[in-house]
Amino acid sequence: NVDAVNERVTERVLQEAREAEEAERQAEQARLQREAEEQQRQEEERLRKEAEEREALDNQAQGVNDLFTNAEKQQQEEERLRREAEERQEAEEHQRQEEERLRKEAEEARRAEQQRQEQQQQEQQQQQQEQQKFGNKELKELGDVNTPEMQAVKAAITDIQAKMAQQMPKVAATGDQAADQKAERRARKRGVDEYCAKMVESFNQLYQSINKCLNKSNGEGYAGSPALAGILKHLQEYTKNDLTLFKDKVVSYRSWLGENPAEAEKEHTWYDAWNYERRIAYNLDDKDNGLETKTIGAGASVLTMITDTKKKKKAFFRKGESAGGNDPHLFVESFMDSIKEEVKCDDHVKDALKELFDSFLAHDEMDDKNKANELTVRLKLYRLNDPSILSIAHFVGKSPLCTKKIEDIFNDAQTTEETKLGMATALHLFARKFFQFDYSKNTAKIDPTQSLTNRNVATSRLAAVLGISSMVSDSRTAVIQKDGKEIMGNVMEDSRGEEVKLGKGEWSYSNKAVTQLYTLQVFDLICGQIDRHRGNFHGIIKKKGGIKMVNSIKAIDNDMSFGLLKWDEVRKGLSRMSTLTAYHIRSMPINVINNILALKPDILDQLLGDLLDNEYIDALKDRLKSLQDNIIAYAAISKHGLKINADGTATFDGEDADDELRMLKAVKDYKDEFVRDEDEDEDDAFIYDWKGQDAEQGMILIDWKHLTDLDTRIQNRRNELAK
Repeated sequence: NVDAVNERVTERVLQEAREAEEAERQAEQARLQREAEEQQRQEEERLRKEAEEREALDNQAQGVNDLFTNAEKQQQEEERLRREAEERQEAEEHQRQEEERLRKEAEEARRAEQQRQEQQQQEQQQQQQEQQKFGNKELKELGDVNTPEMQAVKAAITDIQAKMAQQMPKVAATGDQAADQKAERRARKRGVDEYCAKMVESFNQLYQSINKCLNKSNGEGYAGSPALAGILKHLQEYTKNDLTLFKDKVVSYRSWLGENPAEAEKEHTWYDAWNYERRIAYNLDDKDNGLETKTIGAGASVLTMITDTKKKKKAFFRKGESAGGNDPHLFVESFMDSIKEEVKCDDHVKDALKELFDSFLAHDEMDDKNKANELTVRLKLYRLNDPSILSIAHFVGKSPLCTKKIEDIFNDAQTTEETKLGMATALHLFARKFFQFDYSKNTAKIDPTQSLTNRNVATSRLAAVLGISSMVSDSRTAVIQKDGKEIMGNVMEDSRGEEVKLGKGEWSYSNKAVTQLYTLQVFDLICGQIDRHRGNFHGIIKKKGGIKMVNSIKAIDNDMSFGLLKWDEVRKGLSRMSTLTAYHIRSMPINVINNILALKPDILDQLLGDLLDNEYIDALKDRLKSLQDNIIAYAAISKHGLKINADGTATFDGEDADDELRMLKAVKDYKDEFVRDEDEDEDDAFIYDWKGQDAEQGMILIDWKHLTDLDTRIQNRRNELAK
């Protein structure tokens, strides 16, 4: 059994060994099969890749062949296109050369023709200029007529021609706006304004000479020739135009030169300015020229302020107007007609307004004055709140001037705000016109039919003759365009200053400003200017040490001047007009005193005859002659060295020969006079007795609280002179 067991064990072991060997063999066969399969797969993969590579190489080879083929074709096409382009370029160059040849030939022909035309034009222009030279045509037409009157006409024409042929001072056009404007103001002060005044005198001399000729016509024409009378009338017509517009042309021409540097570099004569035509000084309808407008002023003086935002300059325009008519009914009728487009009201409202306005005019000077003042006060709110109906609300029920009909219309629940505004506008406009009417007629003594705007121009001209144009804002006749209409009026230059707000802040006056303020008071006596107040001149302000200094002044708004007031009416002062004192004479520069003494009455006819009627010039002559007599009489008794020399000129002796020191001493004496109980100074008593008068009436333009250092100023000036 043991052996059997061992045999079975051995058999099993052998069997297991055989099974293990068989399993190993099978595993080896499987491994070999796998390796064979892997080798076969790899071989197939290699063969596939080689086939792909061969295919890729074949494709690449074919692509290279195609590329070379296409490149060759492209090169051939480009070559063809290049040859065609070269052929076209050659053709175009040939054509260009031909065109250039033809252009040069045409240009040479054109240039030759242009030179011929320019030469011909220059010859024509020279002939035309000679023909158009002022008065030349008339001189030829007047022929050999040599009566004394005609000789005076011809001499006046020749005088104008000689003056116009003179060189005009050059205009600065550097591009520095501030510097150029300053240079132009200096040029105006140093000769341009004076020249214009002399030209106006010459034009007026011609105008008067023509009048003398025409006055001898006896209805048959001058020297028995109606044709000669016609020539004279034509010459007189455009001479009168030049009287009014010559300075405007000069100012406009010089302004144009300032904007054109190339032209400004050239030499120009006064003929160039005379021939210059720019009818419209300001076109307010052009929205691209940088002009802005604003209505300013009150009472009798309402202006349009024109601001040139590009040039940063201002001017003030006032429409040519009179105060109205002498007939009250026609005055109201004319006013209602003038506002028909401006005031939107029903007819029954306008009828009520007309009835109200008619009731204001009572043919009584004092009553008119009271009513004008009442309206001005009551309607102040309109100016402060324009546009509004506050003014008429303040007027209705609160003024005895308001009629029941106006009150009922205004308080009627059916009355619209638009109608109320129309009523307020009409009332305000009438108040201004009525105040202007009353002030000009009853205070300034100017006929309401006379031009007020011309009086600004007259003031400017007279100031230039007296050598004080720097302290009076220049005024000239000009035309503006507004709402499609050309409006003739007066343009006043910007003062470049501001109203001096008296009593406010830390400020003072320069010695120059004080001199000018005293001189202005005397000038206003000559002009009969009764509307000079602290709002009617501007101070040119400078700051020094934190204190505002009124360095100089500019008088503005001079339309209430040159009335019929005689010397006896103005010498003791009216409202807003200073009395004449010895202090005023002592305070004026000696050259101004001499210019006043040298001004001959006859020149006033020539200087202002185109602007003022004879009766107003006669009143001016009376004021001027009386002032001259007072200066001469004062020199006879003066303790301050004023003398009238044999040649008629005035001088001061000693330290009073210095204008500035003499002025300071006079102002101190003037101020001291206000605190004295009695008048003991014969210099002052000679002209005016102060007793019983308001001190402010003596010198109404200065705030004396800001002029307290006179002793120091006097000593400083003496120290300067001692050096």
